[in-house]
Amino acid sequence: MRFRLRFMFWGTIFVCCTTLMTIFAVFREIGVPVAARVETIHRNIKKTLKHTSILDGINLLTGKERAVPDHQNASKYDEWVAGKRRQRPVWVSNESKRKNGTHLLHWQQFHADITENQMYSSNAPYMNDLLESLATTEIENVGLFHGGSQLKLHVKLVDGNYAMLKPMRTPRSLVYNYDEDQPFWFDVERHNAEIAAFHLDRILNFRRAPPCAGRVLNMTADIKMKTKDKDLLDTFFRDGGNTCFEGKCAPWFCNKDHPVCGRGEMLEVSLCVMIPFYHGNEDPILDRPNPWSHGVREARIWQEQNICDDILKNPDNAEGRFLLDLVEQSIFDFLMLNYDRHHFHMLQKYSSKGFVVALDNGKGFGNPDLDDLTLLGPLAQCCILRDSTFRYLKKVNGSKEKLSDHMRHTLVKDLIDPVIHEAHLEAIDRRLMKLLDLVGDCVDLYGEERVMVKGNLKLPFPETGVNMDM
Repeated sequence: MRFRLRFMFWGTIFVCCTTLMTIFAVFREIGVPVAARVETIHRNIKKTLKHTSILDGINLLTGKERAVPDHQNASKYDEWVAGKRRQRPVWVSNESKRKNGTHLLHWQQFHADITENQMYSSNAPYMNDLLESLATTEIENVGLFHGGSQLKLHVKLVDGNYAMLKPMRTPRSLVYNYDEDQPFWFDVERHNAEIAAFHLDRILNFRRAPPCAGRVLNMTADIKMKTKDKDLLDTFFRDGGNTCFEGKCAPWFCNKDHPVCGRGEMLEVSLCVMIPFYHGNEDPILDRPNPWSHGVREARIWQEQNICDDILKNPDNAEGRFLLDLVEQSIFDFLMLNYDRHHFHMLQKYSSKGFVVALDNGKGFGNPDLDDLTLLGPLAQCCILRDSTFRYLKKVNGSKEKLSDHMRHTLVKDLIDPVIHEAHLEAIDRRLMKLLDLVGDCVDLYGEERVMVKGNLKLPFPETGVNMDM
C-alpha cells in the first residue's frame, strides 16, 4: 500500500513537471516571452473560469427563460428535478440479462460487453438502464482523480458502478477561440462535451466512447459529505451564497481564481462509466503518442510532409484495424472540433489488436464557427476510410434526418438537456459536408476501390496522400 501511494505521489509530480516543461518549450519555440505569454493566457483562463451559474434560467436551444427554483431550498430543487424527469423522454428500460443464472446489473453487462472490436455492442440492451442509473443512482463515495491536468473526481455509486465525474466550469454559450491567446492546450474541459461526444460516437456507429450521462448534484450532500479525501475537503468554501471547491489538479486550472461553484448548493456534472480493471490494479488503458497530434512540435512534422507512408512502414500499423480507427477518430474529432488528441488510447487487455478508445472528449464542442480540416490529417494523408463508414455518412448527409437531428433526438433524453448549444449541432452537419468533399478528393485521386476499405487493411498498400492546405 505504501509503495502504491509513493508511486502515485511521484507519478503526479512527474506529470506536473513534464507538463510545465512542455509548456515552456512551446513558448520558447513560438518566440514569445514566457512571462508575458503566461500572463496573457492566465488572464484568458480567468475570464473563462469565472464563477458561472450551472442553471442560469435560460434554455440555450430556444433563448427563452426556463423555470428554475431557488437552489438554496433543497426540497424545491428536488421537486424541479422530479418534474424535469417527468417532462423529458426517458430511456426505455430493458430487462437485465442473466449469466449462469446470476442477475447482472447494467454496468456489469457493459463490462461483459467490451470486446477487442468495440466498447459495447450495437444493440446493448442494458444501455438505457445504465444511462438512467448514472443520472439518478445515489453516490456512495467521491475522491479526486489524479490524472491529466484538469479537475476530475472518481465516484462510486451505491450499485457498485464506478464513474468519472467532470463538473460544469463554463457556460454552454462560451466560445473558445483557439488562437494565440487561447491555445487549445489551455481550453477548459466541458462536462457537457463528454455527454454529447458519447452520443455522437454511438450515432456514428463507432461505439468506442464510454457511456456518459448528465446529472445535477447537491455539492454538500453528494460530494462533501461523501468524501474522505482531505485534498478535496480542504478546498471547499462558500462564496456569495454558493458552495465552491478548488480541488487539486494543474495549478492553472485548480486555484482560488478558478474554483468550481454551484448555484447555491447545486452543481451540474457529467458522469462517465470507468473502464474496468482486468488484472489486479493494472491500468486498463494503454496510451501511445498520436502521430497526427496538434501539439506545436508534433504538428510541424505532419503539416510539412505526408507521414502516412512512414506510419505504414510498421506492419502493425499497415495491417489490421489500427490506422482505420485513427482515420475514424479524426472524423469524430473534426465533427466536434476536438484538438486534444495528443495520445490515442487502447485497452491494455487487447493491446495493439484492439480498437482505439475515444477517451477524454471534454475539449470538444468549444467553437461552432470553426471548421478546421487539419483535424482530418489521417484521412487527408492516407486517403483510406472504411466503406461502411463512408456509406453511412453519405446516407445521413443526403437524408431528411440529418446527423444533427439524430443528436437532438437522443440528447433530449438527458437530464441536463439542452446538452449543447444549437449552433454546435448545426456545425456537425456543415462539417460533415466538408468531410465528404475531402473523401471525394481522395476518390478522384486514387479511385473508390483504393480509398474504400472493406474489412481490415492488408499489405501491400499503394502510395498515399491528397493535396490539402494544412
